[in-house]
Amino acid sequence: MEIEKIIKERYSVRKYKDEKVSDEVIAKILDSALHAPTAKNLQPFHIYVLKSEEAMEKIKSVCKCIFGAPNCFIVTYDFSESWENPYTPEYHSGEMDASIVTDEMMLTAWSLGVGTCWVGMFDYHKIAETFNIPDNERVAVVMPFGYPSEESKPIAMHDQSKELSALVTEL
Repeated sequence: MEIEKIIKERYSVRKYKDEKVSDEVIAKILDSALHAPTAKNLQPFHIYVLKSEEAMEKIKSVCKCIFGAPNCFIVTYDFSESWENPYTPEYHSGEMDASIVTDEMMLTAWSLGVGTCWVGMFDYHKIAETFNIPDNERVAVVMPFGYPSEESKPIAMHDQSKELSALVTEL
C-alpha cells in the first residue's frame, strides 16, 4: 500500500476477529518502532506486547477500551532517558517520542491488515501496578490490535475534519 492510502483508510478498530496476530506480523510492527524518529535518537520508549490470555484479562481489568482485541501493546516512555529541552526544563520529549512510535506502529499494522485503536482513557498508575512497569516509565498509550471483524467500520465522523485553513497558518 502507498502511504497516502494507508493514512486515509486507517481507522480506529473497535471490533476484532477472535484471531491472534502471528509473531511474524508482530515482529514487523515492532520493527517499525525501531525506525521511528525520537528526540536525539534516545529511543526512551518501551513496548509491552500482550499476547497471552492472562495478560489480556489483566489489561481488560484496568482499561475498558480493549474492544475484544486478541492482543494489545502498551507503549511507555522512560522520563529519565527522554530528552530535556535546555531552554525549557519542564519540556521533555518522552510522551511525544512514544506517540511517534505508536503512530508508526499503527500505520505499519494497517499496511499488514491489522487494525489498532489508540486508547488514552486509562489510569496509568493501575496499568503500571498491574504489569509491574518500573517507576521511571510512564504509560503513554494502550493500543489493542488484531484483525478487524467483518462488521468493523470507521465511526461516522471518520472522514470529517476542520478546514485546512483553520488548522494551518502560513507566515
